[in-house]
Amino acid sequence: MDAIFLGRLGLTPKQAIEAYLKLEPALSVGPAKDDEERKRNSEAFKAAFIEVLSDANLDADAPMLDPDTSKART
Repeated sequence: MDAIFLGRLGLTPKQAIEAYLKLEPALSVGPAKDDEERKRNSEAFKAAFIEVLSDANLDADAPMLDPDTSKART
């Protein structure tokens, strides 16, 4: 997650920590018991991630691929 927050989303370390704290409650702590629970877990994480993107003024439907190949890759 840190690579996405700091790299692709361009968040500062403080913003990345705040984003992680928003996502943390939506992370499941163990395997889902059934498909219904998996669906609920996925929907909760998706909603939290969309909120993080919105807070960073990014479109949730934008591709994660960065077309700028001049940036250093690590």
